[in-house]
Amino acid sequence: MEKVFSFCSKFGLHPLTALGLFAVDWMLFGEEVATGGAGGLISLPVGVVLGLIAILIQKHSYKDETAPAVAKGLLVGLLTAIPAPLSSLGILPMAAFGLIKVLSPKQRQVADGELPHPTLELAEGESGYRFTDQLFESPKGK
Repeated sequence: MEKVFSFCSKFGLHPLTALGLFAVDWMLFGEEVATGGAGGLISLPVGVVLGLIAILIQKHSYKDETAPAVAKGLLVGLLTAIPAPLSSLGILPMAAFGLIKVLSPKQRQVADGELPHPTLELAEGESGYRFTDQLFESPKGK
């Protein structure tokens, strides 16, 4: 399960980012069809803005490092700027990986603060005092 979580963390895209890409890409395609392709000039700035939003979502909500968040944001921006709706369908596997990560129990534990900060307790043993926590018990004194 740890390998799946790691893979989803590396290649996943937050579901909000994927939904935004999918919706905006199809709206832009409808606008390009209606204007006969003249509205293609709007796709580039919208793609840049959506790419910046994707970087922020990936970094703050999906907890990506800066470099992967920027790479995923550039990919989202590039796919949005392409004047075809089929490019957004290529992002669906990344969205599925992101959904697995977001819905996994480990992610919920980290969000609730259970894993990073275990509670330490001072326990009296046969040879003195020792610290114990929720996850592991420290070895007994010598």
